[in-house]
Amino acid sequence: MKTKICSYAVMSAMAGFFSSTLMGSVSAAPNQVTLKPLTADYQIDLRSQLRQTLTFPVVSGNELTINVHSASNALTLKLRLPDGTVLDKQNASQSGVSFEVFSPTTAEEEILVSPTAMQLIKMRNPSPGSYELQAEGAATTVVPVQVTTVGSGLRTGIIMGKSEFEVLLGQKVTIAVVVFEQNRPLTNATVQGKVLRIVNDSLLEEASLSFIDNGQSSDARANDGLYSVSYEPAQTGGYLITANLQGTTSQGLPFEANEGGRLVVNPPEVKLNGVFHDQGVDEDGDGYFDFVKFLFEAEGPRSEGTYYIHLHLQASNGNKVGSVGRISDSVAPLSVNFPAEELKKLGTDGPYHLTFITLTHDHRFLSRLENLGDSNAYRLDALERENTLLRPLNADRGVDVDGDGLFDWLEVVFGVDVLISGYYGISAALDLPNQPRNTDLDNTGLTSVYLPRGNHHITLAFSGEKIGRSGQNGPYVLNGVLVYPLFQTRASAWAKQLGTTQPYSYSQFVGSGPGDPKTLLGRLLKQLDALNLNRGLKNSLRVKLLGTQAALEKDKTSADHKIRAFVNEVVAQREKTIPPAEADLLINGGMILVGLLSP
Repeated sequence: MKTKICSYAVMSAMAGFFSSTLMGSVSAAPNQVTLKPLTADYQIDLRSQLRQTLTFPVVSGNELTINVHSASNALTLKLRLPDGTVLDKQNASQSGVSFEVFSPTTAEEEILVSPTAMQLIKMRNPSPGSYELQAEGAATTVVPVQVTTVGSGLRTGIIMGKSEFEVLLGQKVTIAVVVFEQNRPLTNATVQGKVLRIVNDSLLEEASLSFIDNGQSSDARANDGLYSVSYEPAQTGGYLITANLQGTTSQGLPFEANEGGRLVVNPPEVKLNGVFHDQGVDEDGDGYFDFVKFLFEAEGPRSEGTYYIHLHLQASNGNKVGSVGRISDSVAPLSVNFPAEELKKLGTDGPYHLTFITLTHDHRFLSRLENLGDSNAYRLDALERENTLLRPLNADRGVDVDGDGLFDWLEVVFGVDVLISGYYGISAALDLPNQPRNTDLDNTGLTSVYLPRGNHHITLAFSGEKIGRSGQNGPYVLNGVLVYPLFQTRASAWAKQLGTTQPYSYSQFVGSGPGDPKTLLGRLLKQLDALNLNRGLKNSLRVKLLGTQAALEKDKTSADHKIRAFVNEVVAQREKTIPPAEADLLINGGMILVGLLSP
């Protein structure tokens, strides 16, 4: 039979609750729970008589505080000490005792103090023994009294299950009251409690509790100072757990204390059963997984609100990543997506181990599972990537076109991997290591090249004339490589640096030789003769070079005009009848002569 407890008991129970729980959070281990000084809760019932006496034990300590939840104008107090001395407001100071009135000033204090104030009796270094609190009042009421002894060596606490104050309906919760003296468990206490269900402004007594510390039933270990009991709530809602402790200290002094805690019972919830499925998902149809989806089987009902799944994966190299699934639809599967960029952080192919998963509902913890198993063996190269990737420089060679023993150009080879077939432009620069910007030895590129989907080796040729004339030895650096589509798509790629060449000497290149126009013109004629060009075009270009050669003996201005005409014709035929790399070779040589012949 459940009995209704009046509002004064609600206040008393709540006072005990705050005294135990506001000290800090608790956990399921005695060395982690926050223990508080010895505190006992009593009542003075003035409903039948206006004068009552409350007797309570006090063990030795640094300070004794008696909180009486009644204003001074409603209740007159006297305190009888173990030696028989009776103290009141008038003579208390002579014995080092103070009678004070505490009035609430904040909303939080008003919760703890009822109705408008409380009286405090404080004593330093109290003697152990039996104390009497004599109270006389004009109002017929029940007055809560709280007695706290600091420094006695006795400390108590309460643990409410494995998760703070919350359980699901149908689950048993283990409640433990902790009793320690100094750093040792106190094993001779008697602990009795009650379960009170909160209904509006009242408490309904649901059950009586007997706590044990004998290592049986719900008690995990005997004589460890944790007095335990198991309880299964019958209804959802809020509960108060109260416990009364009585016993003797190691010096044989009797003590009494009270503990309390809040318990919230929630409706039954969905529960993960540890079974999962995973699959790669290619959303854009490009043949690569945009993410990997993990779906989890569950049992039990799901409520309205938002569920969160936190999943952590570990690769064979020890690297770890985590992701969160947010599910607001009550019929949608419980799932977590790992984006491709997160999985790439693992740095190695799968399978990946599911180290642990947690499930919460509207940020309320529901469950945690560990070591669920391994995912499928996903490869990093099967995950979503950029449309265009640049692969490092993998080959380079000097090219001697005319067989004079000097390199006319330097070819470099690097990789381009495209997902979208089409025409692309490519540009790059050749430089020395650790040089400032805009100091390139040469720039080159391809204005238009068709690249079908897949991997390609791109060859670019840099001017041997410019390398030789620079007077700088290698290795040379391939810088600022840009691949850009000649259509509207997000397929560009850029690399600040794509590798270094072999350690060439500048003297291996044509530009390192004598810089007189005759020598350079003779080399340009040999380069032209070595190219496989249209006969008519080659003859036209050869005539211009021979004309320049003849003019050198008589008139440099005329020679300058003729070599410019040569360069203009090559530029006009570049990519039409002359391949870009061969045209650039002739243009570079011609422009060097222009520089030497110009006034």
